[in-house]
Amino acid sequence: MFGNLFGNRNNEPQSRHPGLPIPLNLRPGAMIQFDAILSRVLGAMGKYTLEFPEPGKMHKVQSQGECDLGQGAKLSRFYLLDDYWLQVKWSGGTAGADITPDELHLFGFGDVFTPATQQEFEDFAVGFGLASFSYDDKVWDRVWSPGSRKAAAAEYSEKVHPLDDAAYRTQHQDMLYAREVPGGREEFLLVSIETGENGDVNVVHSVGIPLNVSDFQVT
Repeated sequence: MFGNLFGNRNNEPQSRHPGLPIPLNLRPGAMIQFDAILSRVLGAMGKYTLEFPEPGKMHKVQSQGECDLGQGAKLSRFYLLDDYWLQVKWSGGTAGADITPDELHLFGFGDVFTPATQQEFEDFAVGFGLASFSYDDKVWDRVWSPGSRKAAAAEYSEKVHPLDDAAYRTQHQDMLYAREVPGGREEFLLVSIETGENGDVNVVHSVGIPLNVSDFQVT
């Protein structure tokens, strides 16, 4: 079954960026189709902040991001045309499709805040890392560093490889939050302070859900 979903490993597609990991045959230029039942059932619940992809639509991977979290943990991120991105966390395997994911998540980009002044950034930073975070009129609980005290963000570098352009780096300071959805999957909020190579700073909110390998197909 997995051979049909993700391609025959004896005929693996070649990435345009040699040496990049291709977990589940994901790579720049790949097409992803999310399971129509997943979109219809979860979307019909009306309880999620994430707007689910249109059922049956093909989504093209426009770029791939790679993050080294240390201690053998890696993130591969696959950015799609329609403001979605698929994240694969893995810690074993090679650069080929034999990588076994530890976690899979689908995220959608939400609000992006670009501080105009240092004071605006400091006003935002007051709540960043607290045990709970308010977004979209909902309260989200911190996943990393449980406890009531304010926690430090996770810091790491991401190298992004666009489909037809030169690679670039983004520095992240991230905090992950979550909330329970009654009768559904847990929903996550990733709040990321992103600093580009030119020094520009953006605060990006992304909302997502965990995925199973059966929730999408890759071609």
